[in-house]
Amino acid sequence: MSRARSRTNRTARSRGLAASLHRSRTDAGMTIDDVAARTPDLSRSTIGRMETGERVPTPEETAVLLAAMGVGGNAASYVMDLARRASESHWWEGDRPGLSPLMQSWIDWEDQASGIVEWTLDVVPGLLQTAEYARQLAGAWASRPAEIEARVATRMARQTLLSRDTVSYDVVIDEAVLHRPIGGATLLVDQLRHLIRTAERPNISLQVLPTAATVRAHRGLIGSFIALQFSEKDDPLVQIEHISSAVIVDDPAEVEAHLAAHSTLTEMAMSPAESADLIRHVVKEME
Repeated sequence: MSRARSRTNRTARSRGLAASLHRSRTDAGMTIDDVAARTPDLSRSTIGRMETGERVPTPEETAVLLAAMGVGGNAASYVMDLARRASESHWWEGDRPGLSPLMQSWIDWEDQASGIVEWTLDVVPGLLQTAEYARQLAGAWASRPAEIEARVATRMARQTLLSRDTVSYDVVIDEAVLHRPIGGATLLVDQLRHLIRTAERPNISLQVLPTAATVRAHRGLIGSFIALQFSEKDDPLVQIEHISSAVIVDDPAEVEAHLAAHSTLTEMAMSPAESADLIRHVVKEME
């Protein structure tokens, strides 16, 4: 049985709906007053609460708002789908060209998060990737150069949040990641040096889980994940990526299980200082 939501009763989809409405309005160059003037049955304060997620609009209200903002086509279809399914737990979405509504919402939430925790079993985390490393990975999912570059640009833009001291980032990386020469040895060495430099920031904790530690089975072996933690206003969220899809987990019990797994991994991993020394050693061996 799912545990009751402790802080809010908002699902990831309803939170995504709020973010999408706000984004649609700002993209249209409209103020809340502008929209309210075109929607007699919705007051300025009501629209404001819908955009912050304090009030979940019905599908009918969502349609009225989108029409007032001049949003149509596929963009409107995606937002309407969120409105119809706003009460459903977990937000799953298949991979598609461009920036999906799910990913757009996730980027918005990253910007609002007070803490980010991540465990990666396979590749360097996106928030710590160099542009060339990210480009190599993007090429595995996209074939058109323009789409590859768009994915890289989005990833690089997301990384700017780590320059703020208002958000903490605690990441654990499996040691195998340090030896996986994606793009070749030279590219990997540049990436590892970037890890060392970035991990020196006071709001970032980078730990490596050594191969020897995996003699003990742990839940991290199931796969990578990233979690966002917020102030008291919102519950944390977890994102899990698959080959051709992604899902945002919002059920409190499942989110708590991922956070507990991350806590266990930090205990099993090397300290940040030991991890930095290990990365330097790998770089030295590869040079």
